[in-house]
Amino acid sequence: TNISYSSGSGDSCFPPSAILNVPLYEFFFTGTDMKKHLLIAMCCLAVMTARAQTATDSLINAATRYIDKQEYDKAIEIYTTALKKQPGQSQLLSKAASAYLIKGDYRNAVIYSGKVLENTNEHRLEAYLIKGSALDLDGKDEACIETFKAGIKEFGYHPLLSYNLAFNYYRNKNITETVNTLERSIYRTPTHPGSHLLLANALLKQNKHPEALLALYYFLLLEPNTERSITAFSLITEIFDSRITTTADNEIEIITDLSAETQFANIDLLLSLLVNQQFSEANRNKTGFDRYLDFTSAIFGVLSPDTAKMDNYSIWWDLYVPFFSALGHSGQVQAYCYFTTQSLSKSSLEWIRNNPAAFREFSEW
Repeated sequence: TNISYSSGSGDSCFPPSAILNVPLYEFFFTGTDMKKHLLIAMCCLAVMTARAQTATDSLINAATRYIDKQEYDKAIEIYTTALKKQPGQSQLLSKAASAYLIKGDYRNAVIYSGKVLENTNEHRLEAYLIKGSALDLDGKDEACIETFKAGIKEFGYHPLLSYNLAFNYYRNKNITETVNTLERSIYRTPTHPGSHLLLANALLKQNKHPEALLALYYFLLLEPNTERSITAFSLITEIFDSRITTTADNEIEIITDLSAETQFANIDLLLSLLVNQQFSEANRNKTGFDRYLDFTSAIFGVLSPDTAKMDNYSIWWDLYVPFFSALGHSGQVQAYCYFTTQSLSKSSLEWIRNNPAAFREFSEW
């Protein structure tokens, strides 16, 4: 039995539940046009690295123009010709590796990024990302994992290295290492949205519904208006729908799994109670947004920071619980719900536009 979540305006606040079967692979971010997004990713990384000599900049600009036109071989020729004169120039090696990666020549992407890692002290983060991604796209999972682990050993739990390592663990069904990697990465950099979304998927594999909800709530705070936001709401819907079953007599039963291995047993029980309440006469005609607001307010309301568990490098007790507990008592939950449903509901966008003072207060909070 599926619960119908529909808003009064006809906008779906909760999409129909479905088992998600979409890739979460992210080279910085998710996209369908891989070559386009890899190019953008390389440009973003370039901003993070030191500027090279003017002559090198000129070469890179010329090569980039060819890449923009998808003339990858001409761009590669510029880099390889320049490298004959400057064989150890790390920026040129890295750019050549990225051009090979975008072209789909994973072997040479590995070779050129490997030269950066073997011989230079610059552009190493970029080289780890290129090499690991090339190995990943070439189906060499074990070598890919070792590359990202080496990068983390050198740079710590950088969000891009960690995400791609965690994704490979997830794809290979090593859920424990997926969760461990993402927890460490999120503790260091909580502002990387994809890490929270992938963590939620991994936690659902472990049947940890309360933890997955907190990760999804944080993801939606960071990324409220993309296709991935709709994916996140699909997962929230699945969590609530999993509490409902139909008996042989076609009667609805609400499920509570008291054996679930979760550190938030109170939320786990609350999920079943909330689902049960929506079948009451008082709640039957509520809109999808109203239900989302009720559920979210109740969940945030029962969260309580535990000082004995804080400061032990836990995203649960140092990040999620303190933040959402404070949000639950701030008077800003309604604004949060409007903000996080803007990808699904025109009425949410209208609320943001029509209530600038309230939205500003939420943003400042």
